[in-house]
Amino acid sequence: MALGALSFGYGQVNIDWSVDEISAPTELQTAADGSTMLTTNFVLKNNGTDSALVGDTVIYQMVIKNTAGTTLVAIPNGNVFFFVLNKDMGPGDTLQRSFSSRLNIGATRSFDAKYSVFSRILNAARGITDGTTANDTKTIDMVWKMVGGFGVSVQDIEASSINVYPTVADKFVTVDVLVKHVNANPVVSLFDIQGKEISTSTMVGSIEKIDVSGLAGGVYILKIVNGSEIYSTKIMKN
Repeated sequence: MALGALSFGYGQVNIDWSVDEISAPTELQTAADGSTMLTTNFVLKNNGTDSALVGDTVIYQMVIKNTAGTTLVAIPNGNVFFFVLNKDMGPGDTLQRSFSSRLNIGATRSFDAKYSVFSRILNAARGITDGTTANDTKTIDMVWKMVGGFGVSVQDIEASSINVYPTVADKFVTVDVLVKHVNANPVVSLFDIQGKEISTSTMVGSIEKIDVSGLAGGVYILKIVNGSEIYSTKIMKN
């Protein structure tokens, strides 16, 4: 019975894993070609009472959002990076991690952003449990600058990375894109309520006016494809 109790106790490994600190980036700078270099440094910590051991797997992901909480970039997108520990980490021990990548996306104007790092440690064979998941993600404030770094005082206050206004219009509807992909300009398509395509155009800049003055009154669907992001909204023509 005593051996059984010891075996069960070993199967419950308490490692309260956390992202303890993010020292970089403090800002992102969009390059002349529209891409953005991301270099990040962060610290992972074992806050639990048991040790993380060689062979345990650590997963992590980085996310950039605007201040309204809209996800602009996830790295990797829809997945996680992972690595295997090559040294033991006792209670209170920390591990520094760095990552660099050129993002094929850039800011069309400078804006405040939120940068987050998520991480967790896994080993089903050892029965690792996380004391709390609240500290698995750490978020810091930063600025994402447009090409040249101009306009930093003009901050993004919109609720989405793509904004369409007004939604009730007589003559023009404006499409405003906050971030653009390097190799794919946004494509704007207008459909009637039955799904018939009325017009399609490719944006050159970050703001484009769509002429709806010749349309009959009623409801229409505006669809914007910006790289992997697809945004659709209803507009009303008076």
